[in-house]
Amino acid sequence: FRKKTKTNVVAIPGILPNIDGVEVMFVAKDNTLIYTKIACDHLFTLDKDGDQKLDGRVVSIIYRGQSDNSVIEVFVAFSDEESYGLFSMQLGLQERLASISKSVFLQLGSHQNLFSKTDTYATQFVYTFKMYKKGSRFFMVNNQQTAAYLVDESKIQRGSADKIKSVFWGA
Repeated sequence: FRKKTKTNVVAIPGILPNIDGVEVMFVAKDNTLIYTKIACDHLFTLDKDGDQKLDGRVVSIIYRGQSDNSVIEVFVAFSDEESYGLFSMQLGLQERLASISKSVFLQLGSHQNLFSKTDTYATQFVYTFKMYKKGSRFFMVNNQQTAAYLVDESKIQRGSADKIKSVFWGA
């Protein structure tokens, strides 16, 4: 195992604007949560069980530093309408993800110590996730129920869907 050093990234203040038509929900660097979109109730609807469910889907954009091995994860939310065309019909999916990835990189690139000015980054997309909100906690799970995230005000957890699901729903 490699010992990880603590990241020197300062939390991103305020609310990030809509970037290229998607909402930036969370940003993490080297497993440290540095941004959570707090004012987001308008993105959720109540499902038949009365739970707050994102009206759309979430994609994780992962930027990996090629020389410093840093990992920056940006979780973006797509509207339900756009999600259907992109992820069900695969209409322009790769082009749209590439466009969003570039826009996010440029928008967040000015934030202190988030991206290195001298490193190059490999980009990976992990999609799609359903997202639920309960108070100030968020639960994301992929369609196959094999991967999940739990985000609260100060940290991000990842793991098997069953484990994370039971923590979120309190089972």
